Amino acid sequence: MKRKHDGKQLPPKQRATSKNIRYLHNYSTLPSRITFYWFTGLLRLGYWHPLEEEDLGELPEEEKTSTQLKRFQAVYEIERDTNPGSTFSLWRCLFKTIWQSLLVGGLFRLLADFSGFIAPLGIKAIVEYTEQNYTLFPPSTNGTDLTGGSLENLTISQLISNGYVMALIVLVASFLQSTFSQCSTFLVNSEGIHMKLALQVSATAKHVFNLHFLTFTLQAC
Repeated sequence: MKRKHDGKQLPPKQRATSKNIRYLHNYSTLPSRITFYWFTGLLRLGYWHPLEEEDLGELPEEEKTSTQLKRFQAVYEIERDTNPGSTFSLWRCLFKTIWQSLLVGGLFRLLADFSGFIAPLGIKAIVEYTEQNYTLFPPSTNGTDLTGGSLENLTISQLISNGYVMALIVLVASFLQSTFSQCSTFLVNSEGIHMKLALQVSATAKHVFNLHFLTFTLQAC
């Protein structure tokens, strides 16, 4: 039984060629990308019905194996022409093909690790805050707080020493850590899959070409 499209608007260049593209990561807004909101349509469909192959839709042109093969072959041919008659590193070809995505993924991973330090430090501040029996801000005496400063001139250090404020900071940091970590994993894994397919197709195509050449030579003999 055919199912209706979930109603998501496709970009014009893809809308003209296909009406069943569900992988919308490359055409989504930045908030939708980092939170993977573009994927909720397929999740919603899978919640109501068991997913079938037709529900996955078609791949965008830039995600197809042929496109990834062209990316890899372009770098491969440049390296081959740059080093004629000598061996060159296949790892270098792979790195030059996906180094931008690896750099962004590494940056997201670094931000995720930095965000992970905020939670334990914040919990320490919250525990210290509760031990001093503060209400919302430190109690004041004659218009001043316990540190002798005026409440009208609240400093950043005094603000983040408040347990309620620090609890909010820990919550936001936990969300950012999860978001950055998921983005890093997605970028690295997707590019790894792209290059794996490109290498497999390239090796298979070369093997088939050699096999056809050998068959033609034997027939000629």
